[in-house]
Amino acid sequence: MIKRKDSMARREIGERDRGWLVGELSAWVAQGVIGEEQSARILDLYQTSEEMGRHRADRGIRILSALAALLVGLAMLLLVGFNWDALPDPIKLVAIFATIAATHALGLVFRYGLRLPGASEIVFFLGCLFFGAGIWLVAQVFNLSSNNYDGLWWWAMGTLPFAFLLDGALLHALLVALLGMYLGFSIFGGLMTRIFYGPSWRILGNAYASVPLIAVAGLLWAYRKKSPRVVGLYLPLIGWWLVLQPFAWGLEDNPVYLIGLVGCLLLILAECHREGSPMAMPYRFLGAILVAGVLVPLSVPSFHRGVELAHFSTPLIVAMTAVLVASVLAIVISAEARRRSSTPGESRSLGRLLFVDDRRTLPPALLAVATGAVAFWEILVQEPVIPVILANAAMLTLALWLIMLGLRQDRGRPFIAGVLYFLLWAILRYIDLFGDTGMLGAALLFFLCGAALFGMARFWQHRQSRAFRHADA
Repeated sequence: MIKRKDSMARREIGERDRGWLVGELSAWVAQGVIGEEQSARILDLYQTSEEMGRHRADRGIRILSALAALLVGLAMLLLVGFNWDALPDPIKLVAIFATIAATHALGLVFRYGLRLPGASEIVFFLGCLFFGAGIWLVAQVFNLSSNNYDGLWWWAMGTLPFAFLLDGALLHALLVALLGMYLGFSIFGGLMTRIFYGPSWRILGNAYASVPLIAVAGLLWAYRKKSPRVVGLYLPLIGWWLVLQPFAWGLEDNPVYLIGLVGCLLLILAECHREGSPMAMPYRFLGAILVAGVLVPLSVPSFHRGVELAHFSTPLIVAMTAVLVASVLAIVISAEARRRSSTPGESRSLGRLLFVDDRRTLPPALLAVATGAVAFWEILVQEPVIPVILANAAMLTLALWLIMLGLRQDRGRPFIAGVLYFLLWAILRYIDLFGDTGMLGAALLFFLCGAALFGMARFWQHRQSRAFRHADA
């Protein structure tokens, strides 16, 4: 038991990072910087190769077990539904509540009796599935019906305490999925109602405003547990809620600009974390997808010709302004926190910190400025040339920033994403400018793109081999 506790206390590390650490420690020992005992103590702080393999295997087993629990739950529902009409109503109610109570009791036994937290999470997940089925089955027994989708919200509320009390991400994923479906069904499912009766908070449901509060609580839980996976669950939920606002109130707005600004804000928040923090990766991943997807149509002139002033209502303009203000506040507050945490003898002004010493937030800030400028140019001028130029410049900025991020942090995924996005920009501009050159021009374009990819691959291979030679020296 003690050995198990010690292994759990060790910090997680990837195989590649562990190989680098072993090489560096060997070099430090050979140079006399540290001793053999210190090297062993440092290495003992992190997981061994055997523990990393076991951790990956446990993760795979949990995923398969979750899928198995989902299939078992569906099988149970089908089995009960086959004979459901033949059962008396009291028997139905007893079966529903007994199944839910027995499943959660079994989860408690696994967690506190047998000390199997992974298995208990699977059982609690199955119990939450039964709870959701029980809502509709009880409503069927009493012949209850509703025009809204509050049942999904109540299902989420039954899942919420288990998600926050347990340590895994599985129940958080179920909670986020339920809240996301509730948002989508509440808005798009009641579209015809809003067409005839107009936008109304009552039509959306009184629980609609609780979703961002639950998502913020989930983010606080994730930071407390230091779980990037859970952060990656609640960030899309908040973004989904923000993007749906124009549809929720029946506005004829174009949400593309708001989506792009939200993505820029996520990129800025990612850079407000410390360098290399795993908690920043969900912000950067989601933000890059949103910004990259929005800039593609904004870089095409035909998109701007169809934009009208009616597509920008006052609430949308206020929302875009609020996102821009939030971006500025995030940059300033983060820079001020870093300035105050610097050494006492080192005095740096806020401007020097932002534009000279630590410029990580500068590229996302430029993307936010470009996206906001495109939106407000459409409102004030309604002329496509400047927005197209700004959008293309933003695409190049995003591509180069991802490439430099991969080089700075020695990570392949941002590097490859930046290269591919640059090639996408080149292909789109070729179609716009030289689309009539035929097969010969297309062949030349693909040849150049292939040569660029090959050159980038050779560059990355040379960089990695040089890093490994340095570690082995």
